[in-house]
Amino acid sequence: MQAVIAIVSPHRVQVLFYPDEALPCRFMDKCRRNNCTYAHHATSLSRMLDFLNSAQRSLDICVFTITCNEIADVLLDAHKRGVHVRIISDDDQMASNGSDVARLSKAGIAGQMGRGGQGQQAAFDFQ
Repeated sequence: MQAVIAIVSPHRVQVLFYPDEALPCRFMDKCRRNNCTYAHHATSLSRMLDFLNSAQRSLDICVFTITCNEIADVLLDAHKRGVHVRIISDDDQMASNGSDVARLSKAGIAGQMGRGGQGQQAAFDFQ
């Protein structure tokens, strides 16, 4: 199943398709591994992480759950640099295996948990 996320900001509109063929290599063009199977070019995930990193004042996120550590780490970094981060997520998923939502909540990121999040959509808004 392919997911589509549209990122709209005052300066640009991007449409991202998931899943990527490969996760981005954290070393990118500096990678020295002979048989690295990670992507060495921009991916939908790396573009989304760049978008989240660009938030300066606020970041509102509505998702079913967050299980990608790279996304959780970017949200934590934003929170630490003073960005007001808020998350709406499904309460049943907060305790699910691999979910990062509880870790984000423990770090002081405001959250609203609700029941019945059947759709797996994601919405992001930032300033």
